Amino acid sequence: MNDRSANRAARSHLAELRQLIEHYNHLYYDQDAPVISDYEYDMLQRELAELERQHPEWADAQSPTHSVGGKAARGFIKVRHQVPMQSLTDYFSEAELCDYLQTARKLARDNGASEPVQFVVEQKIDGLSVSLEYADGVLKRASTRGDGLIGEDVTVNIQRLESIPQRLPQAVPYLEVRGEIYMTEADFMALNQQQDQAGQKHFANPRNAAAGSLRQLDPEVTGRRRLGLFIFNIQQLQGKAFTTHHQELDWLRELGLPVIPAEAGIPYHSDAEVLAAIKQIGERRGLLPYGIDGAVVKVDQLRLRDLMGETSKAPRWAAAYKYPPEIKTTRLLKIEVQVGRTGKLTPLAVLEPVLLAGSLISRATLHNEDYIREKDIREGDLVRIVKAGDVIPAVTGIAEGQRPSLRPAFEMPRRCPACGAPVIREVGEAASYCTGSDCPAQLESRLNHFVARDCMDISGLGSGLIKRLMAMGLLNSIADLYRLKLHRSALLQQKGLKDRSVDKLLAAIEQSKTRPLANFIASLGIRHIGLQAAKTLAGQLHSLARIQAADLDQLRSLPDFGDISARSLHSFMKAEVNQKMLDELTELGVRPPEELSPEERATDTPWSGKTIVLTGSFPTLSRSQAGQRLSACGAQVTGTVSSKTDLLIYGDKAGSKFNKALELKIPLQTALDFEQQMNEWVREQEEQAES
Repeated sequence: MNDRSANRAARSHLAELRQLIEHYNHLYYDQDAPVISDYEYDMLQRELAELERQHPEWADAQSPTHSVGGKAARGFIKVRHQVPMQSLTDYFSEAELCDYLQTARKLARDNGASEPVQFVVEQKIDGLSVSLEYADGVLKRASTRGDGLIGEDVTVNIQRLESIPQRLPQAVPYLEVRGEIYMTEADFMALNQQQDQAGQKHFANPRNAAAGSLRQLDPEVTGRRRLGLFIFNIQQLQGKAFTTHHQELDWLRELGLPVIPAEAGIPYHSDAEVLAAIKQIGERRGLLPYGIDGAVVKVDQLRLRDLMGETSKAPRWAAAYKYPPEIKTTRLLKIEVQVGRTGKLTPLAVLEPVLLAGSLISRATLHNEDYIREKDIREGDLVRIVKAGDVIPAVTGIAEGQRPSLRPAFEMPRRCPACGAPVIREVGEAASYCTGSDCPAQLESRLNHFVARDCMDISGLGSGLIKRLMAMGLLNSIADLYRLKLHRSALLQQKGLKDRSVDKLLAAIEQSKTRPLANFIASLGIRHIGLQAAKTLAGQLHSLARIQAADLDQLRSLPDFGDISARSLHSFMKAEVNQKMLDELTELGVRPPEELSPEERATDTPWSGKTIVLTGSFPTLSRSQAGQRLSACGAQVTGTVSSKTDLLIYGDKAGSKFNKALELKIPLQTALDFEQQMNEWVREQEEQAES
């Protein structure tokens, strides 16, 4: 590979890393639904930081390495933090941490400090970061970290927590403290038992449960969830002054605030003292009733902190040490295959229960067929399991020792264990997938995808209602959506649905029958065929019948189509179960209109050749109808605002796309002005045609 190709590959990988980390940030901070371990996430961050260090010319202020991950959620008032709530730089070895300690000492000296730097070491609580503000000794406001600059006002919810005093014994003019909301392992397990009894989804881990519990719109729910708080820093203070961090924390304890436990012997001066304190915390972490994901090292002297300053993301006077994942050994009883919501088949290890990282583990992921073969893992083996970041336990390999007997090697089933449809594994991929469009294991996810805004856009049919209708037996396939009009009386029995809302829902379902071809193709949830690929199919082949009839060579020749996407589409369209589903939808009246070919589209219009984004609600048209008209007028309608966007048309309740367009100085037009302009242009064309 020459230098130019290597450079191009590195830049592509950097962009992919940024996008991937942003996705995981959204799941972790905003959805409270992590899907990878903390350790895996930290390694991605580290890889991105190293790439950015090697290529400073690709610097981007919006990179995940320069910002905290979360955002303020809708439903809460936004709060701008006077003191940014930053994150910490992570270190994973003693050598790295000692380098940091030396750097901190040098930085203090270079900025005029004459006294030796002293440090404190604290537990790094695995929870949700919050700020508490007291005025004249009374709790006035509590807020989440959000993105570090803007968080959510959760005062009413915090007031429901017994461990947090509403009034301090000293009427301090103003005090802002930062802490971590957490849930103990015992309360977490009890909460998941309650979720089971209520037929609701499990929380992934205590951190996820704590975050979800604090951000409830009903504060009474928060009050019942038994959350705890550890305060670890003073952000702002008036009417009182201290010289060290540990003095501040001692004073906060006197006020009755729940403060992070103090480590013996603070402050520390040498590297050896700091490492010994970190080791002591690590040895105790399995005994703690709550989760920690590391230790925090801080400069103790407040004056030195001011001298050392911070970056856009993290203070230079503090760092986090991350412990390696805890590993346990137990017996693998059986290998089961689970079908996920995307159709992915995942082998799971059924284990002799073992206590790991505070939880009793009886199941763990085995990733995929190749992983099992590579490690030669078989039923009956003694295996090592790890629970990195308290997300999903995983089997890492076989423990040393002899097998009780030689069991047969694992093989992935050739038919889906949930529906019996053929299982495929694409060339170059480790995962196997079920091909059944109505597979019960995937149905809920497929229905949610089918009705989404960028797909069939069936408003009023949210995930909660879909789940209830499935439980009632009214939704057993995608086609059943178009039979709901036969069950109007059953819909009216659903909580929150009245005559008008049921009529609107049924009307939205009926309107979806003529959604654009691209949206219909995207709604089918075909692997590797997103909305952009669906638009290519619609624009090049023009009808569902032609797409179904296309052979592999024809599909491979399409713009932006490769062998993988062509094979995925071709196998989907040729599978008997999917042909049956498409025929059933056609019989029920679902007939996406044929797309105009490029030759048939107007080229001399006010919108010809422009890249246009739509956002918000329009006065008389739906966004899909507006998009269809613009496409027919030669415009390219996309869903993302970028520097290549020529125009943003916005209606009521315009969201983040509007803000992005303002930042990039993209030309704007109101939906009302657009509809008037479009109607006037149509009238002009009709008048010209008549004359």
